[in-house]
Amino acid sequence: MKNPNPILTIDICAFAIGEGGLEVLLIERADEPFAGRWALPGGFVHPQADRDVDAAAARILSAKAGLSPRYLEQVESIGNASRDPRGWSLTVLMGA
Repeated sequence: MKNPNPILTIDICAFAIGEGGLEVLLIERADEPFAGRWALPGGFVHPQADRDVDAAAARILSAKAGLSPRYLEQVESIGNASRDPRGWSLTVLMGA
């Protein structure tokens, strides 16, 4: 069943310069949808715990990748009814 409320998430695009050039952090998804596939680290906003999107992004990056970002910037907000099979969703893409 699709969620009747919009889904609000944060996705983090974390870059680093490695020996071979620019690298981007990907994690293997543990949960559905798309379990086992590679993705940007991301997760749900926790309105009762996260004071803003920067705090949500820092919490998610720490939980998913064990990293503490030195820098965060909102890059774009993306939302529609087709990007997530669970229902209408909005994600805030953060650069780290």
